[in-house]
Amino acid sequence: MKISKSSDSQYLISGAGQSIPAVEVFQNTFHAQHVYLKLLTDDFRLLAESKILPYIRSAEGRPLQAMVSTKEYDVVRLLQKSGFERKRRCSEMKVRKTDLKRKLRRSTCIQEGHTGEKRYEDCSYFLYQYYQKTHESVSPLTAPYEVFRQRLPEQVFFSCSADTISCAAFVDGNELAYVCAENRAVFSAFIEEVLSRMFDACSELCFEADDTDWAASALKDLFSCEAENCYDTYVLR
Repeated sequence: MKISKSSDSQYLISGAGQSIPAVEVFQNTFHAQHVYLKLLTDDFRLLAESKILPYIRSAEGRPLQAMVSTKEYDVVRLLQKSGFERKRRCSEMKVRKTDLKRKLRRSTCIQEGHTGEKRYEDCSYFLYQYYQKTHESVSPLTAPYEVFRQRLPEQVFFSCSADTISCAAFVDGNELAYVCAENRAVFSAFIEEVLSRMFDACSELCFEADDTDWAASALKDLFSCEAENCYDTYVLR
């Protein structure tokens, strides 16, 4: 069995007179220290026996990363056999007011901002710093702030402490796209008011919660329902 790279992004497994496209690699400009993987064949026995994933790790000279559904049992087994470690679980949530564990507290401590306003920029940079911290243990953020802010929704709810941003929630329609905070104490009342306002406008909300992100996890813990889907991030150092 022979492994070769047919292009900048595709690895082949060759043997018995045929070559099988096996793995595609690609880059993520937000997390450029790692190489990302996509499997091109479901012949998991071939992938395991060829030891192609450790081979790619050596050839690329950088850690490998893959995100897989927790329901993709064969892929998970392959990654684990190849030396990958699970570093993060992301839960996709769809929630209604009836899913809350308790009644939300109302507050007047939050404000609203939009693209082009100074407070929006303050919130964007606050989130950038928070995102750096919560992703450091999995795959460090490498995108500059100017690139990062371009992916953010145009609306943000926020609160301040001594005129400094202490909490922020970027929203897009019924989606809570990003949440961040200075600490858990200030986040609790803040996020309950954000949810109250969003439920006033929408019957169903959606968000993602990484288990490495304490604010998103605290948001998830307000609800009794299970995640719609879960995805695990695996890394081979």
